[in-house]
Order: sequence, then C-alpha cells, then structure tokens
Amino acid sequence: MMTGMERDDVGRRILRERPIVDDAVAKRAFDLLQQRHEDENIGTDIHFHNPINNGARGKGMTFGAAYAKFMQTHEFDPNSRSSVRFVSDPNLSYVMTRYRQSHDYWHVLTGLP
Repeated sequence: MMTGMERDDVGRRILRERPIVDDAVAKRAFDLLQQRHEDENIGTDIHFHNPINNGARGKGMTFGAAYAKFMQTHEFDPNSRSSVRFVSDPNLSYVMTRYRQSHDYWHVLTGLP
C-alpha cells in the first residue's frame, strides 16, 4: 500500500501532509449532521450524494453527516482507536494509521455495520 502511495501524486501528498481523522474531523461531521437536522427532518437511513448511489438527490446527506450518523449509531469515537504498535518505520506507521481510519469510511460508503 505504501509503495503504491509513493508512486502516486496524491499518495505522495498524503504521505507528506499526513492528514488524520481526529477531533476536528469528527466535530465537522457532527456539525454537518446538526445542520441537516435543522434543515429537514431526517430518518434513520443514511443516504448521501456520492458516485456509489449514482448521485441520488432528494433526502441525501453529505458524506460528513453520514459519517457522523455512523459514529452516533455505533457509539464510535475515532479517537478511541489504539495507536499502531510494533512498526518502527514512521511512514509505514502512518500508512497503517490511515488505513485503519479510512476503514470506517467504507462502512459509511457501503452501508455495512
């Protein structure tokens, strides 16, 4: 995975900037969800505008709001995940951290628990 990132322009940028899913990301997601609650009455289903659902319109929500709903539904805190251990290479450690964090996004994208 790291080799693929090193070979790709976006991957190299990610390795250089090292973005993480932290309190700021979670707060922004919850802000989007709160805004959605204020804008309209939402149900329990998560439908948002994305290429996977063909950009469906109507009662869709942003990915950030859908991620917040996922965190609420599953009582999940992205900061509660333990740190990557036993990896001495800082770049590989970051890649493993990013993989573990982005794993949660796939739950939202696919609708799987």
